[in-house]
Amino acid sequence: MLKKSDLGAGLTESELARLDDRLRAGLLGKEFARIKIWNLRSEIIYSEDSSLIGERFETPPDLAEALEGHVEAEVSDLEEDEEASLRSFGRLLEVYVPIYFSPSEEPAGAFEIYLPYEPIAASINEDVMQLRLWMLGGLALLYVILYRIVAR
Repeated sequence: MLKKSDLGAGLTESELARLDDRLRAGLLGKEFARIKIWNLRSEIIYSEDSSLIGERFETPPDLAEALEGHVEAEVSDLEEDEEASLRSFGRLLEVYVPIYFSPSEEPAGAFEIYLPYEPIAASINEDVMQLRLWMLGGLALLYVILYRIVAR
């Protein structure tokens, strides 16, 4: 599908359409705000927003880390220039993943996706509430057991 040479030379219209179809099919039913594929020159070679393709930006720190081989994720403040069109989505989880074509090579680029943060935050809150209930139940059980031991 995507070749190492595509990251340097860019994609043709037919390759962009094929990649767009595959990425959209893979993310069907999942909410996302933006997808980008970056090359080593901080140039966007793919985005579902075709107006960004070919644009170059100053390398954000998270992209720099991904291009060095690290997965980076954070809740974005959307202050970067290339994020201007996303500000209407509210808070977003921004994830950068390095793209490798061979395990022995350095990353050839990076994949970036923005996901709405509110569903993630709701899931975290639900998990925290469940953890609190389990801890409260465990502490109550511990109290009962210790009370019986101390009462003897």
